[in-house]
Amino acid sequence: MSGTFDRDGAFSIELEGGEEGGPHKLLTLDGRLYVFSPGKICRVRTADDIDPDRTALETRHAYQELYSAGYNNSFVARSVIQAKQILDGVVLKPGLTKIAVLDAIWEATQFLLQCENSHYRIYNDVMNLIKQVDDVVENSKQRAAIPSLPQVEDLDDRVASFLGGAKRFLEKAHFLLAVFYDAPQQGSNFKAYRDWMSANRSNSTKVVELLRGDREWIRFLAESRNALGVNHSRANFVMEVQNFALQPGNKILPPSWRYDLSERGGPTQQYWSDIVTDMHTHLSNMLTFLEELYILCVLDNLDEQLPFKFGIGRLPSDQVSDECPIVYVARASRRNQQA
Repeated sequence: MSGTFDRDGAFSIELEGGEEGGPHKLLTLDGRLYVFSPGKICRVRTADDIDPDRTALETRHAYQELYSAGYNNSFVARSVIQAKQILDGVVLKPGLTKIAVLDAIWEATQFLLQCENSHYRIYNDVMNLIKQVDDVVENSKQRAAIPSLPQVEDLDDRVASFLGGAKRFLEKAHFLLAVFYDAPQQGSNFKAYRDWMSANRSNSTKVVELLRGDREWIRFLAESRNALGVNHSRANFVMEVQNFALQPGNKILPPSWRYDLSERGGPTQQYWSDIVTDMHTHLSNMLTFLEELYILCVLDNLDEQLPFKFGIGRLPSDQVSDECPIVYVARASRRNQQA
């Protein structure tokens, strides 16, 4: 059978689950081929990718599912898919390559998806357990003691995954400043990025304003990851995590956290707040930050020597597709026309 296989010939791959209600989108990112479906993202591996030295000519092509979220997920649609469509519709200044821009956005997107997965797993477990927790309390109100409450498994690890992914996301998102403006790479020193942009690219006012306006929650996420007990927590620099817990009056507190980041000039929250709700807010902030950052950087780096004027506009809400909910599109017009 191996003799009938021609690894150098044209080939097709049928993804399990068919088209899932929509067409597949093929994107080359970080030098690899990815397939974006409505409900998942897969990486395609050719035989030469698997066996570059061609030591086993019967090696087949393959694909690997990476994420169970596809382009009908807003985190996917508004990051890499939307960015690809915008970049396809504009011309950047000479010296800027769209491939480098899209690769940087894809790197950030992967950590954003890690955060979304951590959030979803906690949320899903909370929803599945909440009735059990309620029942334990209700069924014990005539007794002297309430037994152990059901708990979200691996809560600390999932919170660590979320905050770790958030910090790495922010590092990759800020790397766009190196791609667009040749800013020195600063890792997780986000203040250094802001200071460099203010000193060296002060004309990029909207980008600088975005960095300044979002600095507090960005710093909070970076510091929170470091303040976890498994990392570098200490007195006045700690992020505490608590599972389902009983409160006065037999009230139930869902998985929650509180923090004291005052040692490094950060905020303090003495009360416990809902992890699921707070993570949802942070996810929204991260997605919006990435989206606004790459759009503003693109607008700031358009080729002005062409007879066409490019712009990026927001779609009316009734034109945002459920299938692929991108929000912004690129537009072009002649310079003597209204953009």
